[in-house]
Amino acid sequence: MVDFMIKTNSFRQKLLLLLMMQWMIGLMPAFAQMENTLNKNSNAPIALWQVITSIENQLPFDQKKLEQLLNVKFKVAEPGPLADFPTAGTSPLLLVSESAIDLKDGSRIALVDLRLLPQQRDKEILVLSIEGRCITRQQAWSEYGKLPMTGAPRGRSLDESTYFSMGRTWGSISLGFKERQPDCLSSIVFRPTAR
Repeated sequence: MVDFMIKTNSFRQKLLLLLMMQWMIGLMPAFAQMENTLNKNSNAPIALWQVITSIENQLPFDQKKLEQLLNVKFKVAEPGPLADFPTAGTSPLLLVSESAIDLKDGSRIALVDLRLLPQQRDKEILVLSIEGRCITRQQAWSEYGKLPMTGAPRGRSLDESTYFSMGRTWGSISLGFKERQPDCLSSIVFRPTAR
């Protein structure tokens, strides 16, 4: 009798386990669809390096594409931190983000500064201003290798930056480190070249 109960319980456990597995397999497509929906609609933070790659992959600059990519809205603004932006007699359309973008590592893109010149695409510029947790030079070098210095502060302000740049097939990216915190990334500048 005991032997029969053990066999019956074992059979019942296996049957129950099999039924639960079938039920879960049946739910898997629903879970996958829910996860895809959450990923598409989520504002889940991503890493800064992913943002950079995503921006590079959608060049040339386009306001609507950048708004969708970064999940921000742009507003028209007056020239500010990049007053020396080369316009060659043409006024750029200056757009700035209305909100910050939180990143996975605790840092954030405090401001996205987009300057469009439809007649001179090679003069356009995109600047990401970085705040929050410090992204060090060492972290940047581990991502891109050691970069050459392409710009140095002139001694007028602690908000001036040292820039390190890398060439790309479409132009260049410069990483800026302010004198105020010389080992913390403060800006990323995208500069396309004429095509």
